Amino acid sequence: MLVKFPDGESAAGRLVGQINHEAMTDLVTKIISGRVSAENFAEEASKLSSEYLLSRNCNDTIQSVRYKSEWKFIKNADTGRDELYNLLKDPAEQNNVLEENAQIAMQLEEYLIEHQSELHNMSPHELAIRVCL
Repeated sequence: MLVKFPDGESAAGRLVGQINHEAMTDLVTKIISGRVSAENFAEEASKLSSEYLLSRNCNDTIQSVRYKSEWKFIKNADTGRDELYNLLKDPAEQNNVLEENAQIAMQLEEYLIEHQSELHNMSPHELAIRVCL
């Protein structure tokens, strides 16, 4: 990720982990206000990283959870099919590896079920951003 700061500085680096759009908005606000600079960008960004990232479509028929930017589990009520992708090996999500990784899929599905209230409480703004899983 490359960030250009208002004073012309730039910081380049790979963010470890994943950051949801709300946390990214907070980070950009801090950059604009001067509370985050090139010197402390990596440190501040790492504080916002989340192991799990939830998403759903507007109709709530497709839900997903990403884990550590490595795995993505999708529960698709439209097709009745669950999917699991190893994002490190398959970032385009072409190879469903659910059968070979049933334990990981089960853990992520449990997390998705346990956090249903978070999915259902997403604002219209959040859904507009997450309309494409």
